[in-house]
Amino acid sequence: MTRRLNLIFGLLIGVMWTGEVIFGNPGDTAVLGNIRTFHFSAYRVVGWAFVGGALALTAGAGFLGAYRTGRIREGMLVGTWSGLISGAMAYTTIMAITALFRDALLLAPSNVKEFAGSAQAMFWDAKP
Repeated sequence: MTRRLNLIFGLLIGVMWTGEVIFGNPGDTAVLGNIRTFHFSAYRVVGWAFVGGALALTAGAGFLGAYRTGRIREGMLVGTWSGLISGAMAYTTIMAITALFRDALLLAPSNVKEFAGSAQAMFWDAKP
């Protein structure tokens, strides 16, 4: 029973984090039509909806696991495993976006501003 909950919540939380990463990182690039620049209110609402959904599902995973099995230990395991699954999904998404949209991310105004004119520095951390 807990393995199924691990997988279900891991995938649901992973979808939320993946949505936030996909929407948030290239949101200030031409890839998503510069939505952050031209529609900041919508950008903020959608971004926070993904984050809030991920946090709510994370909290719910442990509680539901404990409720269904009647054991706190099982609830903690559901929370841990679903976090590992969703973290792997988010990591894969971040690496894929970095590889696929590298040039667009280098030109994003928010990235250029954050890295003080040297947007190339944002990729130094991702080197193996």
